[in-house]
Amino acid sequence: MPSAWACGRCKPAQPWSEQSTQLLKTLVLGKTISFRCHDLDRYDRHICDLALRTTANVQMVLAGVAWANRANPRYLRDSSVAAAADQARINRRGLWSQPGQTAPWEWRKTEWMQPQCPKGGRS
Repeated sequence: MPSAWACGRCKPAQPWSEQSTQLLKTLVLGKTISFRCHDLDRYDRHICDLALRTTANVQMVLAGVAWANRANPRYLRDSSVAAAADQARINRRGLWSQPGQTAPWEWRKTEWMQPQCPKGGRS
């Protein structure tokens, strides 16, 4: 059974989600940053770039705790994010240190298809 549940819902959290959250907090928590939002995804979440020396997007993907969203080209406007993903994979950083990783857009299709919480899960 997964150790974490997504957003308090009856949905398991994807592997590496906790590490991703921690890195993002380290990059932006308590700091003044600028951001630019470009779009909404299919869950009505804002798709934004957070301006740091490089974007938080690039730093997280390069560390191997986030994915370059290749599911839909409109979400991957910055080619340096894709390059960071390739570099993280080649160097086996973070999630790429383990074989058989599943992209989030594919993972949700299989893992979130459960009609109810598993025994002991949150509702």
